Amino acid sequence: MAVVEKIMTGRISSAALSAEICAAASVSGTLNMAKGTVENDYEKLINKPKINGVELVSDKSFEDLGDASLTNFEILEIMKNAGF
Repeated sequence: MAVVEKIMTGRISSAALSAEICAAASVSGTLNMAKGTVENDYEKLINKPKINGVELVSDKSFEDLGDASLTNFEILEIMKNAGF
């Protein structure tokens, strides 16, 4: 009987397993998952995303993020180049 070992790492949000097992087959093994905590408060998160080096917390304007306002012409050019 052959033994197959699979090592998986990462996060599992959902999983489904289906198989057909005959009487002569057996399955054994271990599943080790890292322990973690779930935080539902964005302000408490570490490594928040940044734009131009500015951490995305509270309300930010384009100017706060280092970007100037776009003109209507610039917006239309962006939309045109995106295929709209």
